[in-house]
Amino acid sequence: MAGVSVLIPAALFGTEIEVQRRVVKLASRIKQGEDLIAVVTEGGMLDTERTLGHVVIGGCRPRQCEDFHCYQLWKRLTHELYPYQFTPVRPAPLEDQLFAASLTAPWGVLGLIAPENRTWMRPERFERFVTAIHGMWSELCGLGERYFWDRDGEAIWAVPSNLHFVLANLGVPNRKLNSPLPGDGLRGLFTQLPVAS
Repeated sequence: MAGVSVLIPAALFGTEIEVQRRVVKLASRIKQGEDLIAVVTEGGMLDTERTLGHVVIGGCRPRQCEDFHCYQLWKRLTHELYPYQFTPVRPAPLEDQLFAASLTAPWGVLGLIAPENRTWMRPERFERFVTAIHGMWSELCGLGERYFWDRDGEAIWAVPSNLHFVLANLGVPNRKLNSPLPGDGLRGLFTQLPVAS
């Protein structure tokens, strides 16, 4: 284990099929107006230091593997908000509220970072997304090589994600996005952005 403890809702842990079934019910309640954080955490939290499993960002895991599938909730919420697979130019007010709530917890950011949830990455949200990740980077990076995207055990920077997509759209050159992070980690990239503090 990496030695960094991140709490992730138990509802988002299990086999992919188990988590998919759970989030159908959770997303339905959230669409009806229940609080995202309260609904998702009511089943308790799991400590990543004490719970084995990868943090799945995408790709295909064996059916029997128990992992953290944070992204499944936002994938389902997209379906709930736009059941006919049409994502309008202007988001539904609830989408804005859910996006803001998601940025308050590491597991919310982990859900949004998955490429399958790119529809949540609207240009007007780029800076808020980067700012949230900046504040949580030590936790997210501290999980070590537990991220999964078609390969077991990669660091968060090594997997394709919406972080790369957003940084590219904010002006970070591709050569930097495709290279190892500099010695000061994301800070070196963030200082080049207008949102840097």
